[in-house]
Amino acid sequence: MSEVFLKIVNMSISASWLVLAVLLLRFVLKKAPKWVNVLLWGIVAVRLMLPFSLESIFSLIPSGETVPMEIMMSPAPSIHTGITAFNTAVNPIISESLAPAAGASMNPLQLWIPVLALTWMAGVAVMLIWAAVSYLRLRKKVATAVLLRENIYQSEAVSSPFVLGILKPKIYLPFSMEGPSADLVIAHERAHISRRDHWWKPFGFLLLTLHWFNPLIWLAYALLCRDIEFACDEKVIRELDEAQRADYSEALLSCCVDRRQIAACPVAFGETGVKGRIKSVLSYKKPALWLIIAALVLCGVLCVCFLTDPINTAVRNPYVQEYIPGQEGIVGNVDKEKYESISEDFAIGADQYGRAVFKDPYRAFDTFETLYAEAIDLIREAHNLPPFSKNNYDLYKTYGWQTDGENTGFVSNFLDLYENSFTKEIPPAFSFPPTAETLKPLTREDVIRLSQKGEELTWGDFEEYASYETGSGLYIQVYEIDEMFSLSIGGSSPEMNKRPMYFYLRANDGTDEQIDIRNGGVEEFFAYHEHNPIVMHCSGGWLCSPIGHHEETFEKMLELGGIPKNAAVNSIQTLPVVKITSTAQLQQFREEMSPYMDEDHTYSDVYSLKEAFETYDELFFSSNTLFLVYISEEKTSHRHTVEYIQKSEGLLSIGIQVTEPDSGDDAMEGWILSIAVPTDQLKDVTEYEVRVSSTLFPDRGTANANPIRSYVFTESEDIIKPSVTLFDNGMFSFTFSGISSYLGMGTYEIENDRLTLHTDDGRFTYVFDMVEDLLEFDAAASSDMLWFSKLYDGAILE
Repeated sequence: MSEVFLKIVNMSISASWLVLAVLLLRFVLKKAPKWVNVLLWGIVAVRLMLPFSLESIFSLIPSGETVPMEIMMSPAPSIHTGITAFNTAVNPIISESLAPAAGASMNPLQLWIPVLALTWMAGVAVMLIWAAVSYLRLRKKVATAVLLRENIYQSEAVSSPFVLGILKPKIYLPFSMEGPSADLVIAHERAHISRRDHWWKPFGFLLLTLHWFNPLIWLAYALLCRDIEFACDEKVIRELDEAQRADYSEALLSCCVDRRQIAACPVAFGETGVKGRIKSVLSYKKPALWLIIAALVLCGVLCVCFLTDPINTAVRNPYVQEYIPGQEGIVGNVDKEKYESISEDFAIGADQYGRAVFKDPYRAFDTFETLYAEAIDLIREAHNLPPFSKNNYDLYKTYGWQTDGENTGFVSNFLDLYENSFTKEIPPAFSFPPTAETLKPLTREDVIRLSQKGEELTWGDFEEYASYETGSGLYIQVYEIDEMFSLSIGGSSPEMNKRPMYFYLRANDGTDEQIDIRNGGVEEFFAYHEHNPIVMHCSGGWLCSPIGHHEETFEKMLELGGIPKNAAVNSIQTLPVVKITSTAQLQQFREEMSPYMDEDHTYSDVYSLKEAFETYDELFFSSNTLFLVYISEEKTSHRHTVEYIQKSEGLLSIGIQVTEPDSGDDAMEGWILSIAVPTDQLKDVTEYEVRVSSTLFPDRGTANANPIRSYVFTESEDIIKPSVTLFDNGMFSFTFSGISSYLGMGTYEIENDRLTLHTDDGRFTYVFDMVEDLLEFDAAASSDMLWFSKLYDGAILE
């Protein structure tokens, strides 16, 4: 029920933007036929009714899913309104107030959202009961009505005319109404019936019932009822002369009595809003044909812009392949001899795609960490990074080449290759990975069948299927099902009789959605995602260079390259980009942009633009395409990285992650990101865009990670019990005691069923043996400082 409630909330928020647009159009089209307003509310009804929506570059809806469906399980809850300024202001408050405490057995939203869902259901029930009671009371009131003719009745209990009924609507008049006035009123009520208003009003009330918590939907329903009356008036008076319109106005005036009971009934039509309607009748002029056509065109534009959602190309955990695959048995463009001359542990091999990898990446990493300790320390000190480990190597990979010092560039090169050794991505030349003859590929039918074992699933159930190993810290095995789906199994070790931590089924469609197959819903997951476009990740490299701040740089970049047409109406920050395919084009770009950027401008941790451009020669452009992207910031200490490069259905999308500083020089700064993509990966690309995809706040520790498992020392009698939480980014949090002011945070490693925690301040180490689903504390191998936790040697965390 919580998922249904969140779906209704997101539908209601999306419809709210459409309601605001309709309110504006009602004002713009006030001289158009009144039935146009009713048509506009019909478009709102479609938005409120459909649980899905097509994506479009023309969409003006800021976000198709404001409240993520996974928010209940998120360690850092946040909303995605599509309005960056609002997200930035609100999300830190939401994350701080609703994030689960370390070691807690439940996320606060796992309690609050079900409560809100029950409240919503109660409101729906109240609305339906109200409608039923008001209808029955009105039926009882007219039970003694006398048939006048056809479906027209008269009653002494009726003080104003109205229509009642859905399948067989009847018109009710007071006995006092007769003569020409009665004929005109009957014409109006018949217009209601001919327009099927006795269907649309109850249907509108039903939608209001589902969205009763949204004040804009209440306003929309009230205006719908008003606009229905105006449209009926217009239908009747269209054939009347000026004198007859005056008579019609008098007839309306005679209906201006107490109508509260009729107005309260969603299946009855009484003569409401009489004052405004009389004014409209007396001033009626037949609308021009061009105005009708213009109104219909605007309705079509409204449908395109507000019945569609913005295109979602965000990917949270992309992989950027670093090397060009060679032929079978060849290791690409890696200097094999250089690596192996340094150490035999750096032996280079090729995977099944001809991609360069370490033959033993674990041994290579350990040897590298010893041989290049000084270079690693230089990078850590220059950029204030946490201690180096397998779980945060990507930071050192990013900053190695930006650091002055011996071998710091090699650190980045080595870690590129180390990452390549664990990638799950399939090179563009392959549509499906080959498998060993003794193993068979995992199929959808296999996953559905195995999921029925539920919690009894083990590593051994998958030993006959082809897979590859990835990840660090945890042991993760990935099984490719087909182009769209894969299964990841993670745990401490792949012993056949052990149960892993998770069995995640994932879809390669950019949604980043996954389910644990032990919990069911596998067939529904396949059905929901199988027709989505496949998202392919592309390889690439990048440099980011400061160019100083100039007020006209942005406009000049727009002139040279532009941005997608939808950027002006899309709340996501889309950046101007210039595509360069040759040294001649690059030289022309430098000449035209020279007044607006300083190529020699630099900081200690980044290359100047001049240094970056010197690396792009004819040899580079023979196999690569360069995308030059401009972005400006309010502080010089902002930094930028490429978060993903991906393509889907002819669109190349590049996501830029901005690192938000805590402090720094408040001077404005402009940046050029030089992003290189292999040209052969762009053959089917017809459009491209670059956008700010995420913001990184380095001081938030585990705030941007997802918890994998929490272990609690249940033996403790304290209200806040000692607990360890492991996160999927290789970090942990260790809550010792409610009276302890120290919160342990850092990185963890799992080897041979031994969990080792290293705090980021470098002061403490804690070791546990992993026994089944428990942790057993090893005091002898751990630091002495236990911070009032009362943990002892052999203490069990469940």
